[in-house]
Amino acid sequence: MEKALKITKEIFAKFEVAAAIILFGTCLLVVVNVITRTDLFKAPVFGAYEIVSFLTLIAVSFALANCSITDGHVRLSFLVDKLSPKKRTAIEIILTLIATVNFILITWNLGKYMLERLALGEVASVLRISIHYIVAFVVFGFFLLVIAQIIKIIDMVKYWKAN
Repeated sequence: MEKALKITKEIFAKFEVAAAIILFGTCLLVVVNVITRTDLFKAPVFGAYEIVSFLTLIAVSFALANCSITDGHVRLSFLVDKLSPKKRTAIEIILTLIATVNFILITWNLGKYMLERLALGEVASVLRISIHYIVAFVVFGFFLLVIAQIIKIIDMVKYWKAN
């Protein structure tokens, strides 16, 4: 079990690196687009707004799982910090379970949305890229987030039982 968890966490880290590369590429695209809009070139990058929007969406969804598993998010825990470690862990387990159920529902509904976009053949207005491909990346990112949440719950339950 520990080896599987380690491999999963390494996969999450690789997706976060992919997200960083995507964001860097997005930044480069914005810079190139600004430069090519000047009087010298007068030819902006075609579809830059859509490309930046789609790539940012994909990057954020790829980074969610690693952020969750490494506790990279901001916590407001000043009330819970006053409780005993066992009570704190119990509250964290409950809140993480609620969040996990929420993320499962989000993933499910995004999957349904992706299938609807596929059935309708909806495409982006400028680039004419099929929208369901973009949504599929987001669904995959949220699926990874659900896995990360389940791993966190398992780790918290182990800690809670040990103490």
